[in-house]
Amino acid sequence: MEGKTRDPKAGLMLRENLQMGARSVSLLCSKREGVRLLVRDETDQETRRSTTVEGDLPVWLKLSRRGDLFTGYTSKDGQRWTPIGEPLTVKMAAPIMAGMTVTAGNRDGSRHQAASFDNVVVE
Repeated sequence: MEGKTRDPKAGLMLRENLQMGARSVSLLCSKREGVRLLVRDETDQETRRSTTVEGDLPVWLKLSRRGDLFTGYTSKDGQRWTPIGEPLTVKMAAPIMAGMTVTAGNRDGSRHQAASFDNVVVE
């Protein structure tokens, strides 16, 4: 989209595999838009926004899976967690891939972005 500035984002991603277009659920945050829960529930479809919650950064993020249900959470202290919208149903085979993601918000490589992650736990 020409003329549209996309925000840098950082967060968590769970995905079916490393293939382009794989089913995925992401929990991303940006200074302008807060925390966004994104989903691609079918292979090779567009990723769509499920829920956006405004809030100040920095913030703790948690993305969980129970069977086919994926839920995103935020916390200001890492102890009390607030769900982001309703759980998403995405059929993904086990095992899935888990990781941290950062995007500069552009598709042409003209900008770069850095993010810091700490207290990372995968269970």
